[in-house]
Amino acid sequence: MTSVDRDLLQPAAKPAGQGPSLATGGWGNSAPLGLAAFAVTTFMLSMINAKLMPAEITPVVFGVALMYGGVAQLIAGVIQFRTGNTFTGVLFSTFGAFWLSLFAIVQFFLKDIPAAQQGQALGLFLYAFGIFTVWIAIASFRTNAVVVVVALVGLAATLFVLGAGNYYGNGLTVETGGYMGLVVAALAAYLSCAELCEASYKRAVRILNADGVEAAAGQTGEIVVRLPLPPGCLPILWSDDDRYVSAYLTQHPGFYITGDGGYRDHDGYLYVMGRIDDVINVAGHRLSTGQMEEVLASHPAVAECAVIGVDDDFKGQIPRGFVVLKAGVSTDPDVLSAELVQLVRDQIGPVAALRRVDVIAGLPKTRSGKILRKTMRGIADGRDEAVPSTIEDPAVLDALRSVLTERN
Repeated sequence: MTSVDRDLLQPAAKPAGQGPSLATGGWGNSAPLGLAAFAVTTFMLSMINAKLMPAEITPVVFGVALMYGGVAQLIAGVIQFRTGNTFTGVLFSTFGAFWLSLFAIVQFFLKDIPAAQQGQALGLFLYAFGIFTVWIAIASFRTNAVVVVVALVGLAATLFVLGAGNYYGNGLTVETGGYMGLVVAALAAYLSCAELCEASYKRAVRILNADGVEAAAGQTGEIVVRLPLPPGCLPILWSDDDRYVSAYLTQHPGFYITGDGGYRDHDGYLYVMGRIDDVINVAGHRLSTGQMEEVLASHPAVAECAVIGVDDDFKGQIPRGFVVLKAGVSTDPDVLSAELVQLVRDQIGPVAALRRVDVIAGLPKTRSGKILRKTMRGIADGRDEAVPSTIEDPAVLDALRSVLTERN
């Protein structure tokens, strides 16, 4: 067994000033709970309406499904209100009340109505809630298009069909509504799974800056995974527990360091820009060489490129770019260099401080295609870098040495 301190594998404490989270026992995202409760209840009731469930167990399933759906959705709605999501709070709370009201009507109040009018009373109740569902669907046009599909096309239509079947005493119409409800239940189950995966993914993978604070959307930082990791995910380094702790668990307590840098955009998508080693410090600004490479590669004349950070007495490090032209492209290297420098300046900003881009014949790579940026960086900084044994063509690196050692 490893001697790694188990306290290091525990989740990080909530930083001061941050809101509640699932990890710290606060209020989490209750949308998966509300959608799952809705899906289960709708599925059970639809099985009954479609006559796909044995009649002997129908009363028990009917009562349990309605009570579970009502209570669970009321809880989900309260949590949504607590976290400031008014729309979803109204949606879940109202549907929770609907299930409980339907349970009360069927179990306690229908018996006081003449048998001939019981179907009409239940049908009117379903009609009324169908109208509410149309209203909530219209409101959801400004919130989530998927909710519109489920609520308006699916659920509202199902409620109107079931309402008509009960009101007019048409068993075939009720069965049709049951099959329609099964489709709605499947959609709700999918949405619940998607919400759960989204909430778990965003909670587990974070972008942190050098101070350990979560980076804003669009801001580059270190990609980390919140502890504890799932079973089997790199529990130790063989016979070197101390290095495991120092390399992966110490810099940001409570998180596993992936070694990759990136950012999350305003829509929540995660972009991996490269290894942390490829993040350079230019006059106190941490810049991703991968982001600069992405800009250089967007030029129509560039086939492949690399950006490295080289030592600078004034700024600490400065970026240098190297590009290989596409076959058949002939352009003046100085003109292309000026275009690429301006392109980086326009898309990233003057802070990138990219002043030089060299046009070269080829980039040194390993046989698997990885560009030897570390070796290039070492040669540019004046170190005597050994040629890696995995290099594909040593002649490419030899030809590049004179360019790497040149200074502006």
